Amino acid sequence: MNRKGNASPSQPPPTLAIPRRAARILEFEPGTWWRLADQRVTIVTQLTCERLLIRHAADERTETVPVSSLTPWIGGVGNPGTPAERSAGVEAYSESVWGRALDEHRLIEEFLESGDLSRTTRKRLAQALGLSDRQVRRKIKRFLELRTPEAFLPQRVGPRPGSTYLHPDTERLLAEEIRRALKESPDVAVDDIYPLLVKAAHDLGLRPPGRNTVHKRLQRARRQTQNLPGAIGRELAYRRSPVKGTLECEGPLSVVDMDHTVCDVHILEGQYGFPIGRPVLSVMIDRLTRVVLGILLSLEAPSRLSVGLCMHHGVFHKQAWLTTLGIPEGCWPGFGLPTVFYTDNASDFRALSVRRAMELYTIQQKFRPPGDPAAGGIIERAIGTFMTKVRLLPGTSYSKLLGQKPRHADRQARLTLNELALYMARQVSVYHKTTHGGLGMPPLSAWEKAWTVNDKPLLPRIPESADQFRLTFLPGEWRTITREGIELFALRYQSEDLYPLIRPHYKHMIRYDPRDLSEVFVEGPDRHIKVPLCGTPMPAFSLWEWREIRAHRTEEGRPRDPEQMAAELRANRALIESKAHEKGRWHDARRLAREQEWKRSRPDPGGHDRVVKSSPMDSVPLCRVKE
Repeated sequence: MNRKGNASPSQPPPTLAIPRRAARILEFEPGTWWRLADQRVTIVTQLTCERLLIRHAADERTETVPVSSLTPWIGGVGNPGTPAERSAGVEAYSESVWGRALDEHRLIEEFLESGDLSRTTRKRLAQALGLSDRQVRRKIKRFLELRTPEAFLPQRVGPRPGSTYLHPDTERLLAEEIRRALKESPDVAVDDIYPLLVKAAHDLGLRPPGRNTVHKRLQRARRQTQNLPGAIGRELAYRRSPVKGTLECEGPLSVVDMDHTVCDVHILEGQYGFPIGRPVLSVMIDRLTRVVLGILLSLEAPSRLSVGLCMHHGVFHKQAWLTTLGIPEGCWPGFGLPTVFYTDNASDFRALSVRRAMELYTIQQKFRPPGDPAAGGIIERAIGTFMTKVRLLPGTSYSKLLGQKPRHADRQARLTLNELALYMARQVSVYHKTTHGGLGMPPLSAWEKAWTVNDKPLLPRIPESADQFRLTFLPGEWRTITREGIELFALRYQSEDLYPLIRPHYKHMIRYDPRDLSEVFVEGPDRHIKVPLCGTPMPAFSLWEWREIRAHRTEEGRPRDPEQMAAELRANRALIESKAHEKGRWHDARRLAREQEWKRSRPDPGGHDRVVKSSPMDSVPLCRVKE
C-alpha cells in the first residue's frame, strides 16, 4: 500500500541504459580483444580488407571471420575498459580547457608518430606543454588507451569516492556501531558515539578513528534509509524519491564530403498511394577513393540530426542494413571514422553539438570558402551522378529532353520512400563496381588498394560504441533534475533511475530525438539513462507535432491537461489518416508518411548497421520544394 492507502503499482520494467564511457577509438590490431557472438576472441592477423584471422579465448581455436561479425569487447580479462570516466558532457568544458586538450592531443600524437621517443625529446615536449616529465608520461599512457582528446581533459584528483585509509577491522567496527546507534535513535550525534567507539577500538587493540572521520561516516550512514528505524526510513525514502502522479506532460577517409539535395523524383505515401512530394537525400563520400560511405533519405529538411544520422550510417558497416533491404549481396565496402569532414557553411554543419561530436572523435571540420561552389565539386558531381539515375524513375521532376519540369510530374509517381531507398542502394552498389572516370578504376578497387600498404591490408578506425556515437550527435539541453523529474519543452519526464542524480543547482545534459519526444536520454556519470514521459500514456510524437498542439492550446487559453493532450494526439492521427487519401490533401499525406517512416526506423538497442530516417527539426516544420 502507498501513502494514500491505494494498492501499490506493479514494478515498472527496467529502464534501458546505454553505458557511458570515455570516448575511445578502436583499431583492428593483432592482439586486441573483440566479441564474436557471445565469445571473446583476439585478432591474430588481417588477411584482407574484409576478413580477419581470430583466435577464441576459450579453446585457442582459430578461424577466419568477416570484419562485420566482430563487435567491441567491453570489460573482461585482458581488456579492462576505459579508466577515469568523465562526469560531465563535452559541452560542459570551456573553450580554453577544450582548446588546451586539443593542443596536447596534437603535440603528443606528433611525438608518438615521429618515432623518436627518447627522454631528451620527451623533456622538450614537456617543456613545450609546461608540464613535468612525469605528467607527460601519464598523459601518453592515457592517450594510448583512448586515442581521443578526452584523454587530456581535466580528471578527478584525490582518492576515489568510497575509498578509505582505515584498517578493515576499524572500518567494520565503525560501521557496526553507527548502524546500531542509528537503529536505536536516528538523532544520535557524533559526541554520543565517539567515546564508545574509542573504547571499543582500544579493547580490540585497534587504532581509534578520528572524530572527523566518525562524523563523516555518521552523515553518510544517515543518508542510507535502510540504517534508520522502519517508519522513519520509509518516510525519508518517500521524501527523497521522485514525485509520482500525473503532472504537466509535454589517404582513405582523410577527407570526407557530405551534402544534401532534394531528389528529382516524386514519391508516394505507402498506405494510400497519394503523391507526397520529393524526399531529401544526404550523401557522405570519401574524396580519395570516391566510395560512398553513407546515405540518408528523409522527408524533412536538412538538420543537425540529419548530419548525425548520415554520419552514423557512414561510419559503421552496412551489411545488416543491406540484408534488411533484401540485397545482402550488395557492394558497399566503405566504413570508418574520417580525418577531415568537408562541407559547406550551412548551419546544420556548424551546430555546437555537431562540432563537439566531431572534435570528440578526432574528426576535423573544414568548410568550403564562401562563394566558391567548385570547392565542393566532388560531392556535387557524385550527387549529380545519382540524380541522373533517379531521373529514370516514374515521377521525375526534371526532363532532360524538355530542359525543365514536365507537367503533372507528381501524377506519374510510383515508388514509396522504402522502394526508393532500395533503388538507391542498388545504384550505389553498381557505382562501386563501375570504372570511375577520375580514378581510372572502380571505387571498390581504389578502396582496397588504398587500404593495402606494403602488401599488408589495413582497416579503418571505428568508435567503440555505436549507441554512444549516435547519442553524441543528438541535440541536447542543460536541465536540473528535481524531485518532479526533468522539464523539457514544457513536458515532464520521470524515472526512478534519476534518484541518484537529484542535486540542487546542478545541471545535466539531456539528449533528445526530435522525431520522438516520448523519451529523453540523461548523461549520467557512467551511462546514458533513458527517461520516459511521465503521466498518462500517450502515443509517440515528434517535436513539430507537440509545438503545433501547444500553440493551438495557447491561443485558446485552455489549461494543459495530459489526458486531453493524449486524446488530441490520437484524434490528430485519425484525422490525418482519414484525410490523407482524399484528392488535394498533399500536406496530410506527407505528414502521415513522415510519422510512419520515423516510427519504422527507430534504432534497436545496440544496433550498428541501420540507417535511421530523419524527421523535422526546430525551425523547419515541413520540407516542401516549390516547383
